[in-house]
Amino acid sequence: MPVVLKTPLIDLVHPEDRNATIEQLSRLAEGQAFARFENRYLTAAGDWRRLSWTAAPLGDRDVVFCVAKDVTTRFEAEEALRAEAEGARSASRSKMKFVANMSYELRTPMNGIRGMTRLALETNLDAEQREYLELVDRSARSLLD
Repeated sequence: MPVVLKTPLIDLVHPEDRNATIEQLSRLAEGQAFARFENRYLTAAGDWRRLSWTAAPLGDRDVVFCVAKDVTTRFEAEEALRAEAEGARSASRSKMKFVANMSYELRTPMNGIRGMTRLALETNLDAEQREYLELVDRSARSLLD
């Protein structure tokens, strides 16, 4: 296992990322030309940074050349976008559920209004009463549509 500043590399890897790191380094030992992976590593300040690694064995020696790029900021921005997108999806689901419930809640009494209006229109009405009830019926139909 590689040693950095007299500390085995694996000791600097976040515990949840150790198996992935070991797997990638094992592939290099088995002859894979290069490996790319992201893991969290402990800094001298004691915090975790996400690094993107590219590693390749050097010739026939027991040496691996590694280049790492700190991608913590990018990763955090992607996580924030994912959380925001999930929040938007959740809000959309809530809105759809609300609209479906409101549609049901409005449709039932509106059908009652239309039915009673149609019955009233079948009675003897003067022109003004008929006009009012037809307006109620058109409005109810419009809301149902």
